[in-house]
Amino acid sequence: MADLRLQIWVEALDRVSAPFRRATQTTDQLRTAVRGAAGEVRKLEQTSASIEAFSRLQAKAQANAKALEQARAAAKGAELEATIKQLYGSQTEATKAAEAFAKAQR
Repeated sequence: MADLRLQIWVEALDRVSAPFRRATQTTDQLRTAVRGAAGEVRKLEQTSASIEAFSRLQAKAQANAKALEQARAAAKGAELEATIKQLYGSQTEATKAAEAFAKAQR
């Protein structure tokens, strides 16, 4: 009879504690899921930061390319201007030389 009572008490305790055990298991599963989600959020934040850094670098590269293009254009303009001055100077010297030669022949 004592065994029967003990068995009844054990079964009653199992029935009463079963919902708590299930709640504990569910809580553990939820905790694991939340940790996994938090890890994924961190990965997404890192990816977002990398994308933002890439965008900044891309914008800087475009600005540098534009500045380089402008510098090349300015350098070409300066070279052209120097060549024109040199040609004009040569023409002026040639004209003076021709005038001096004509004067010397007279």
